[in-house]
Amino acid sequence: MKKNKGITLIALVVTVIVLLIIAGISISTLKGDRGLIKLTKQAKVDTENANNAEKLEIEKIFNELEYGEDLTDEELKEKKDEIIDSLNEQVKGLENQVKELEQKNGELEDNNSDLSKQVESLGVDIENLRKQIEGLNGQVADLKAEVANLKDQITQKDKEIEGLNGQIAGKDKEIEAKNKEIADLKKQVQEKQNKIDDLQGQINDINSILGGTTAEEGQILAGYKAYSKGRLLTGTMKNNGALNKTLSAGSSFNIPAGYTTGGTVTAKDLKSQTTGTATAADIAKDKTAWVNGLQLTGSAVMR
Repeated sequence: MKKNKGITLIALVVTVIVLLIIAGISISTLKGDRGLIKLTKQAKVDTENANNAEKLEIEKIFNELEYGEDLTDEELKEKKDEIIDSLNEQVKGLENQVKELEQKNGELEDNNSDLSKQVESLGVDIENLRKQIEGLNGQVADLKAEVANLKDQITQKDKEIEGLNGQIAGKDKEIEAKNKEIADLKKQVQEKQNKIDDLQGQINDINSILGGTTAEEGQILAGYKAYSKGRLLTGTMKNNGALNKTLSAGSSFNIPAGYTTGGTVTAKDLKSQTTGTATAADIAKDKTAWVNGLQLTGSAVMR
């Protein structure tokens, strides 16, 4: 905002009041109950009244002299002295009035000069005040324009605020719906947590059971997994399947390490392994031999 220079309204009002007080005092000096103008008018009236009274007194005396009884020289002299004394007193009174008027006139001229200077000064002050008032009117016009502009801005902002309030109301509804969803999710989370706690309890029970197992990988069939000692193990024990074997007399069979589903290990019968044609007569006396599954004791006498 542009900042204009000038006096404030309060300073202007105070200045006008002071000027009015000065003007009032000057006017009171001229026009008050004891003002110069009124005193001058009163002195003029008093002078005119004194002149009229003097004329009447003189006329009265001349009438008495002219139409009155005959007076002696002494009485006539007394009358003349009386008239002269009266005239002298009137002259002195008039001289005093003239001096007083001259004094008042001097004061009036001084006051008139002062008033002229004050009027001239007041005229300059008034002209300055008019210029300041014109400047202030310009400032007021600018301020009114700024106020109107600000009002327009406020109206626009009010519309924007109204629109934002509508958006806020919509967001509040969305927030309310989201809060409801959050509450539902929290409920689901609590339910899931309860299930997790239940499963964790089961796992703890299982781990407690598995803690008592002693199997190693080599004791678990290859291709299979199993928990042992709290660990998931992959079996390495070979699966040999079924083992079947037929053994001849004196032979042996090595069973491979690993797992077997069973089988049969059989030995050949003695007859199939002792086929022959010898008889007891063909065998030395008191010697034994197996022939065709039979044990023969020889009877032949050797020579």
